[in-house]
Amino acid sequence: MNSLCWNCHEIIRDTVEQCPLCCATSPIYNVAAFKQAIREAGDPSLIRHNFCAVDDSFSHEFGKETIINHVCSRCGADRDEFLNTEWV
Repeated sequence: MNSLCWNCHEIIRDTVEQCPLCCATSPIYNVAAFKQAIREAGDPSLIRHNFCAVDDSFSHEFGKETIINHVCSRCGADRDEFLNTEWV
């Protein structure tokens, strides 16, 4: 059975705990997931992402710029943008 993600409206299967597009918890997975989805809907900053470090460093004529970004491996969300978002 499929349903729509409450956050991004992507079609998700009932056999997955999180939406593959936005990492929001699927409320139809089980009772605990339903409770987590209710909390996330009230405060989207509670969505559990799988942030991994990505090295975007580069060299130029004056040396090297070291840039480390943290991106979710499942949905591609940027941790800095995610943490600095004001939820209305």
